[in-house]
Amino acid sequence: MKYILRDNSIEEKSFSPYSILVLSALLVAILGIMDAYAHMQLAFTVFYLIPLFFTVWYINAIAGVFVLALCIVSWVIGDVVMSRSYIDTLIPYWNIVVNGVFFLIIIRILSEFKESLDREKVQARTDFLTQLANRRFFCEMAQNEVNRAFRYHHPLTLVYLDVDNFKKVNDDNGHKTGDRLLCDVAEAIKRSVRNTDVVGRLGGDEFAVLYPETSFDEAFIAVERIKKAFEDIMQERKMSVTLSIGAVTVSDVDHLLTLDVLLKHADTLMYEAKASGKNMVKQLNMEQTVSLEAVEE
Repeated sequence: MKYILRDNSIEEKSFSPYSILVLSALLVAILGIMDAYAHMQLAFTVFYLIPLFFTVWYINAIAGVFVLALCIVSWVIGDVVMSRSYIDTLIPYWNIVVNGVFFLIIIRILSEFKESLDREKVQARTDFLTQLANRRFFCEMAQNEVNRAFRYHHPLTLVYLDVDNFKKVNDDNGHKTGDRLLCDVAEAIKRSVRNTDVVGRLGGDEFAVLYPETSFDEAFIAVERIKKAFEDIMQERKMSVTLSIGAVTVSDVDHLLTLDVLLKHADTLMYEAKASGKNMVKQLNMEQTVSLEAVEE
């Protein structure tokens, strides 16, 4: 399974819900046939939990209720339509109601457990403040993109961003303002990237974006888009905070290239931008370095 970052959430790609629903319905039908023609002393009820489990786990509780309705139909056919002999005609209906309520409780418990597990999974991979991928998950996704770029000989660009004078903002205005500023950086990035781009907060006031299939010239446009979005937010906030950015582009990824190497180059470029006056972008295209000063309004 492959995890992707989309709209600041993490989605897990698996079988389509339609396929799971069809397979579950088919399994219920098979169980129903076996149940209908088996001896009445043979219990099949527990096996209906299998399609129910997969439907709730891989789709949702509503789909689980739909499968439960199919189960109830199967039970009605097996116990009522097939005219099984009971000491009382109300017994099969009682069994169906009891089984239905029991399965509804199972659906509720399973659904809540799945939601809790999903929340923990997201929290383990998401920065609590900005809701971007945290450093660990960013590195995991970004390294996958590096490997893919090597496999298909596609270019990629890694961008490293740092807030200028962030410590001074914290000291002068308090940590609440600093936290809001970090969220502003995250918002500027979110407004500017594609769904296929990998975004993360690496720690403190440092952020990174990995752009798959992005050349040197395309990276310049992408970085300028982030800077413009951040400048617009700062104008709304009436603040004069800027970004120092390092961007490294690899046109043909070598098999020895790792994410750590890219991060080191981008981090070095970012610090060069700070040393050169801040509010600046430094780009590296493997062998050539270009400095681009921000245009003051």
